[in-house]
Amino acid sequence: MTKKDHIQIFMWISLFSLLMSGCSQRINIENATFNLTLGLDKKGNDLYYYSVSPVFNEDASKKVEAHEVRASSIRNARNFFDASSIGLLTTAKLQQVLIGKELLESHDVFPLLDVLYRDVTSASNANVLMVDGPVKDVIMFGAKDKPRLPIYLGQLIDTTAVRNLISRSTLLDFQWTVMEKTITPYIGIVSKEKNQLNIKGTALLNQQGKVVTTLSLQETTIMHMLQRFHRGLFSLSLSLKETKNKADNKIISATFERVTRKVQLVKKDNHFFYTIQLKMDANINESINLLSKQNTMKSIEKFLEKSVKKEAERVIKKIQQHKVDPMGLGDYMRAYYYPDWKKMEMDWGSALATININIEPEIRVIFNGLVQE
Repeated sequence: MTKKDHIQIFMWISLFSLLMSGCSQRINIENATFNLTLGLDKKGNDLYYYSVSPVFNEDASKKVEAHEVRASSIRNARNFFDASSIGLLTTAKLQQVLIGKELLESHDVFPLLDVLYRDVTSASNANVLMVDGPVKDVIMFGAKDKPRLPIYLGQLIDTTAVRNLISRSTLLDFQWTVMEKTITPYIGIVSKEKNQLNIKGTALLNQQGKVVTTLSLQETTIMHMLQRFHRGLFSLSLSLKETKNKADNKIISATFERVTRKVQLVKKDNHFFYTIQLKMDANINESINLLSKQNTMKSIEKFLEKSVKKEAERVIKKIQQHKVDPMGLGDYMRAYYYPDWKKMEMDWGSALATININIEPEIRVIFNGLVQE
């Protein structure tokens, strides 16, 4: 037999072994309970876990079943869920992992998610979200005019992600940002307010895995502009002048497309300087109370550049104050100044807080609207 034949035989044996091992843990759909939304929260010194699963029985009046249990771990909680469900619980179709704000503020939650990474049957693309308030409020949410919770949450995440209003972080994304020293973790925020769920922006975690601050919807959009891997639409409302009478405020709203980022890092006199250059095309969506002389294309572009720079510097200041780096600027320090990076890597957030970061936007207005003033 040739070497090629031996390789083919080995591949077929390996494939057969994988199929057999998969079949041994197969669960028929009628015997399974699919956990689509998993919740973790803290009450006092105790941990609580939540599960939301669809009900396929046509005789059931409710289309989802929600469970709450006090337990020491997700695996331990699964035993209690199995004891109260009509089928064996599986996370193979998991859509969301909800974590309480109080738990994230006091503990590194990554170790608590261990079973989701260790179990090969768990869905690794589930979205990780912080709940601003008790997780139970979201888990038990059920409005007659809204879809089932997992579907409702999924639609909220999808629609807000298109306009970069939420930082979508899957279980794999979360693992990468936790393990990678050149960036700090960030996850989206959801809350229950009255009879609906709202996306509220982004939670920023430090290198110890704890939430230290949050970003609003607009601040989240700005942060995504400063990151290298975000695409889609970036919509901002920027104020030229604010007055006591809000109806007299001068505002421009624009949608930015084809945002490109270029980062430069230099070292002068033993000090580091970042320059982030942003090139963007803008479509004007709204112009309120602007004088005609301010409506020339050049003046609008200059105003947009000045306003985006101001908003970006505000976000940078908040990030540095809380010693985090959701933008991944550590990549450049490690790539270009590795000896210096080795001295900073164990506390990169604190090191970044002392570095000057300059923002240089370059904006070109592509479409000024149909109304010509």
